[in-house]
Order: sequence, then structure tokens, then C-alpha cells
Amino acid sequence: MSKKEKQKQYWETWNTKDFLGSKSHPVSKEYRHAVGMKGNRLRNIDVQFNNLQQLTDKYEKQVALIEDKIESHKEDIKRADRIIRKTTKALELNPSILKKQGRDGKYVHGKIWFWKKGFGVVDGKIEDKGMKTYHKFYLGKMEEMDEDYLRKEYGSDWKEEQMTIDDWKIVCKNKFMEKMLFKMD
Repeated sequence: MSKKEKQKQYWETWNTKDFLGSKSHPVSKEYRHAVGMKGNRLRNIDVQFNNLQQLTDKYEKQVALIEDKIESHKEDIKRADRIIRKTTKALELNPSILKKQGRDGKYVHGKIWFWKKGFGVVDGKIEDKGMKTYHKFYLGKMEEMDEDYLRKEYGSDWKEEQMTIDDWKIVCKNKFMEKMLFKMD
């Protein structure tokens, strides 16, 4: 075959394929199908990715809002803890033990500072802040702390009967609580 005949045959084949479309050859049909499927899948991936990106953006905003709320709540909790610690410290009874009181220094007294009208009492519209007064109590005799006296009085069990500063503080707190409870009645 000559060069012109090859070219003529080529153009005839081309025109036939062009006229019939891709249906004329089974390979071109498979190829067209594969290209179409690839394009559809790529388009589906882009759509799914965009949807996912929109959801991610939406939820990231929601997560950021929730994290801000959590941080705000944490700050509120810290503030509340500070107020609770401060109030607890203010409410904590810390008696002062006064030894060698009275005639010849024979007695032990306890002194507690507390609010005049009670804690948190509102008088009209003004809160009773800083208005403290002391409450003084007779707790016992100095003899109850003296080792020599206790040894003579109780013998070998004298350590169990000896009053320490911490024991006096407990007695003072109890007397204060009794006084406050009777005051409420």
C-alpha cells in the first residue's frame, strides 16, 4: 500500500468512527466508561470533601464555643473556691487560750472573736461586716496543766488527765457553740 492509500484508509476509518461515535469499537467503549467513572468518582470525592470540610468548620466553631464556656466555668469555679476558702477561714474558730488569769493566776480562760450579730446577718440593707466582738469563757484551773499536781492527784495516770493547749481550745470551742446555740433558741 502506498502512502496515499494508507492516508485515505485512515481518514475513512476516522470518519466512520466519528460518525458512529465510540460505539463502533469495544475498547473505546470501555475507555469512555472508565474515564466517565473516574470523573464521577473525583467529583463525588470533591463533594464529600467539601461537605466534610463544612461539617468540620461547623463543629470546630461549636467546639471552640464549648471550650470557651468550659474555661469560663473553670474561672468561676476558681473564684468560688477563693471565696469559700476566705469564708471558711473567717468562720474558723481560732480561740486564744489565756493562762494564769484571775486571782493569783489560778485560772485558764478562752477567748474567741466572732461577729457581733452572727455571721451573714443582714441588718436592714447593710450587711454586718467586720463587726466582731470577743466571747470570753472560763475553761478551768491551771492545776489541770501542772505535772506535779496531777502526779499527786492521779498517780501513774496523770498524763491522761493533763490538759494541753489543744485540749483547752476544744473546750473553748464547745463552750462557744453552746452559747451560740442557746442564743438562737
